[in-house]
Amino acid sequence: MKSGPPSDVDLSRLATLERLAERERSIAGACRTFMAETADYDRLLPTVAQRLADIVRDACAVTLASPDGRALFLGAVHAPDGEALRCARAILSEPIALEGHPYARELYEDGQPFDGATLDLERVRSEAPPRALALARSMGMHSVLGVPMQARDRLLGLVFFSRYRPTSPPFDESDFNLARVLVADASIAIDNARMLADERASRAHEQTTQSRGLMALDLRASRDGATASADGRRHLIDPKASVALLRKKMAATTAAAVR
Repeated sequence: MKSGPPSDVDLSRLATLERLAERERSIAGACRTFMAETADYDRLLPTVAQRLADIVRDACAVTLASPDGRALFLGAVHAPDGEALRCARAILSEPIALEGHPYARELYEDGQPFDGATLDLERVRSEAPPRALALARSMGMHSVLGVPMQARDRLLGLVFFSRYRPTSPPFDESDFNLARVLVADASIAIDNARMLADERASRAHEQTTQSRGLMALDLRASRDGATASADGRRHLIDPKASVALLRKKMAATTAAAVR
């Protein structure tokens, strides 16, 4: 019995399965990339921003929390368009004070993702600092998504996604879930990279301290040797000491002749 052509339902299911498979491949590939860059913290952050922007779309900014948790500093940002990237870098170059940024503060304090499928510029104007509004307008943002970076029960920072291209749809639930998984993998990689960097710095400090100690010992030994050598030379060329030694030898010779 011949089967008929696939129905619209079958085609829809097939498309959904293909999207899920593509999503799993993207997650696995991103995870491998993050782990491969763990040994180089400086390269990892731009890699994370680029991979997240490529997969979730359109732009991605990775921000890191200050030690006191009161501000965010730009770690890396990526956008597929040069002008959008320049705007983002220029506006995000200064630290973000959480006290004056309700979106970021809510994300950081609650530790829960924020989904602004449709960006409300009026709310941004009334609640966010002027440069946030400037960034949204200059890039043409129409949808935003924010996800906290967490590792070992600590907040490392926040990752912001934005869609600004007219052809890009607003973020939906699948984007939201995909971003959470990717940011979780990135957080682990960033935390591991930090620990490796701290360990290298600690070892380098210990080696520097030991090297300085050895150099100080070598210098002291050299100075002691030079002092002893100088004392010996002074003894050999001291005229009074030479005359005294000569007189002593002459007296001993005379005494032996008298006998």
